[in-house]
Amino acid sequence: MQAKLQLSEFAYLLHSLGASKVIGVNNSQLFPPDDQALDSLLQQGFSALEDHGWLVPDEQGYKTHTGLVLLTAVVANPEFVIVVTLAAPDGGKQFVTYYGVQNIIVEQIFTSERYYLLTQLDKFDVIVERLGQALSITVEAPPWPKAVSVESNAFENVMQQTTNGNLMELEAVLIASNDKIPNVSSLAHIMKMLRPVGRVECANLSGDQLNAWYDILFYQDVDNHTWAMTKNAQLDSLVFHPLNYARFEALMSRIILTH
Repeated sequence: MQAKLQLSEFAYLLHSLGASKVIGVNNSQLFPPDDQALDSLLQQGFSALEDHGWLVPDEQGYKTHTGLVLLTAVVANPEFVIVVTLAAPDGGKQFVTYYGVQNIIVEQIFTSERYYLLTQLDKFDVIVERLGQALSITVEAPPWPKAVSVESNAFENVMQQTTNGNLMELEAVLIASNDKIPNVSSLAHIMKMLRPVGRVECANLSGDQLNAWYDILFYQDVDNHTWAMTKNAQLDSLVFHPLNYARFEALMSRIILTH
């Protein structure tokens, strides 16, 4: 099931389900605070839905397409949300949001033509597959067998101060945070050259209550290997995970599929 909706159509459907805000959309456009602007938007949405066959007259008034109502209901009141931000080739950003209720998953993309594209996915694993493709996860992993931890403040400070190829302070931070770390000079050089490629934010929800939150940043090194960075709040440390596709699936499954 897939639906390509104008902004006004999506707004009408969300308002008809009682939604007042939605993660991963432009709420100021879908839920304008001005009553007159809102009424105009909803009237446009109703007409567009009828024109496109999503609203059909019947004996009791109008009947809305059942599949479309289901897609919108999942977006309006999800049990989990995954917001994906990707670095676009032109230097901008691309956004994809996934919503889930039990075994129903909806992908939402705001297209370049300014439509909301809603697609129902078959299973949770499809999210991982699509993320792997979007982030260009390779079969081969970087030459490090396990994750690398660094103290948050020390790492951020040294990354700002490291210039002119002098990586001694970064090496010292890595050694201080990891026991018997091999090839620290090479690792420091790789980490200094990492470039951001995407971000994945995951929320576990109960109505308006946030039960859990995960935030993962993805980077690529000069050899196009992917690294994920997570934060350990209890230890105030950052963890860099050198990824191949198998490690990426394991990381995503641990965080996403156990929502």
